[in-house]
Amino acid sequence: MAQTKTNLLDVDDLMARIRAEVSQQMHRSALQKRSSQALYSPGQVLNFKKGGNAESHLVDGWATAETNYRWTVSESATMAFRFEQTAADMVLTFTAHPHLGGETSRQTVTASWDNTPVGSWNVSQPGTYSTLILSEANGSDNIHNLRFSIPTCFSPESKGISADPRPLGLAFVELILHPADAFGFQK
Repeated sequence: MAQTKTNLLDVDDLMARIRAEVSQQMHRSALQKRSSQALYSPGQVLNFKKGGNAESHLVDGWATAETNYRWTVSESATMAFRFEQTAADMVLTFTAHPHLGGETSRQTVTASWDNTPVGSWNVSQPGTYSTLILSEANGSDNIHNLRFSIPTCFSPESKGISADPRPLGLAFVELILHPADAFGFQK
């Protein structure tokens, strides 16, 4: 009987690895699909409101746009960017409102560029947040991804605030990737 349990655990482990690989392949496919549409010019303002221009850069973890913003609806929200030329150092700037309520007085947010951590914030009020992205963080291909991790997101329903079941984190208003030299950053 012990042998059977070991075999079952091996099968469970194998299935977990297969599911993880399929999930990664689906994410890469979605990223490649978006990136083919997601040409970005440094300094371009991406607006997240209804009718805004951020849509072609959104990969996963985003709600439908509302009148003035768009919510993240997962513990992570990913965007894709393609540049005409390899990007140099950049400054990421975004304006967002945190989803707060109950015991949640801030949203903990981290940003990764091509899987390299580039910024971390405790967002407790609406505002504009920035971080430097060094060119060394660029991946080896032409597809660049920006992932916001928001592990403190929660649904209003879970706190008795409203019937909304979506796990809300930040309501994004706009985002810009500026060339860093425009701010006087030099290596």
